[in-house]
Amino acid sequence: MRLPLSPDEKFTFVFEEDKSKPKEKQTVFRLKALSMQQLIDIEDAISGAVSGEAVAAGTVNYRLIKASLIGWENLKDANGNKINWAAGPDGLIRDELLRRFPMVKRAELATAIWKHNNLLEQEAKN
Repeated sequence: MRLPLSPDEKFTFVFEEDKSKPKEKQTVFRLKALSMQQLIDIEDAISGAVSGEAVAAGTVNYRLIKASLIGWENLKDANGNKINWAAGPDGLIRDELLRRFPMVKRAELATAIWKHNNLLEQEAKN
């Protein structure tokens, strides 16, 4: 059995479309593990899907990213300008930055966060 992640564990993520680029051109997202309470809150939010209830996927994705994202490297806007990381008063990513991510990218990032925080024992060994 794999024990839960340490709340101070850090990890990185690169979007699939960036993985084929040279390392220096990839955007790397810096993330932290979710606390047990954060995981429970997300589990509660998505538990309706099992019973056929509608789940607010956008809200779940937002909460996952907001709680886990702690920085990035080499993120650029459509004109190639660097986007600097900025935290709000709560120490978390500012909403105006998070709103810049298209829905499909928020979903990919949130899925990676969820999967990393729920590694199975066999996955943890690899």
